[in-house]
Amino acid sequence: MKRTVFVSAMVTTVVLALTGFRGGSIALACAAIVIGAVWLLTLWKSAKRTELTILLAMEAAIAVLNVLYGAPYYLAGVAIVLAIMSWDFALTETSIASFPAKMTKGFIVHHVIRMGIIAVIGLLLLVIPLQIHIHIGFRTALGLGLGAFMLFAILLKLISRHSTPRVRRYQAVVDRLALLRDAVKKKDGRP
Repeated sequence: MKRTVFVSAMVTTVVLALTGFRGGSIALACAAIVIGAVWLLTLWKSAKRTELTILLAMEAAIAVLNVLYGAPYYLAGVAIVLAIMSWDFALTETSIASFPAKMTKGFIVHHVIRMGIIAVIGLLLLVIPLQIHIHIGFRTALGLGLGAFMLFAILLKLISRHSTPRVRRYQAVVDRLALLRDAVKKKDGRP
């Protein structure tokens, strides 16, 4: 996972610097390189969540400034998506660092694949709306927004309803283990 984190951080830095150069701002490109170097140093010594989040915010701000200076928004969008992926990989790497390599090998491959799919969907959500030009009224846009919000709320409710029986089952197992522990304590004469 460490290699994936370093490679994603380097690719993010390169794309962000290219965005600055394409926008015509050498200062922003150099700032992207400096932030990328700080990102790599942070990953090398020890990654903390707050440091990584601050660096992610700084990279996103540089990408936005690059767009304001005339860089292609597609390249800035790719830079932001790659920065988020690198941030997620770094946090995941710190989370699973204490687990044995046998346990994490399959998880890492699946996580990288899932993040790649999410990144592609994110880039499509960036590109497609910018290519389609539709003129709608305020009421229609408001209705579509509320409808999307309601569909998202229903989806969250369905997801939580699906996971609730699993939580109850695990709680039942915990309760049974507590009863067993109490029975063993009483048998040994300990309180």
